Amino acid sequence: MLDIIRTVSAVIAVVSATRLRFALGMACGLAIAYGMLGATLSVVAAVRHGSVGGEYALGLIFLGPSAVPASAASPLPGGTWMATHQFASLLGSATLAAAPCASAWHRSTKLSPHSPESRRWDTVSASFLLLTVIAVIRLLLVMLSEWFSAR
Repeated sequence: MLDIIRTVSAVIAVVSATRLRFALGMACGLAIAYGMLGATLSVVAAVRHGSVGGEYALGLIFLGPSAVPASAASPLPGGTWMATHQFASLLGSATLAAAPCASAWHRSTKLSPHSPESRRWDTVSASFLLLTVIAVIRLLLVMLSEWFSAR
């Protein structure tokens, strides 16, 4: 479920950034989408091979395929690494989402709040803000699960 929200937000962010010709937003949005696709394809391959057990059922249902650490080979370059190193992948995703969010917000504040261009920049910053918040929440969940499994 959460991955569906992330995917829709990433699509909105990339489309909004493309409409404004915002290169940083387009690049970061596509990189985030690539990371989600790489992790998802790796988990799909792991489920097909039977290497993902039932203990990850709740993660698959509520968070999505990117919540499951899988070591199966992904067809995308770097996909296997992104699936096995969730913390680093989510940290990178949060950073990639925060940079265009801050830049678009900064551009929006320089304009009149009633102008259509300001509203377009607000759309870009809001979609990247949602991606940042989701990545940070997922980071906290990964840290909590690691902490609980270590005990």
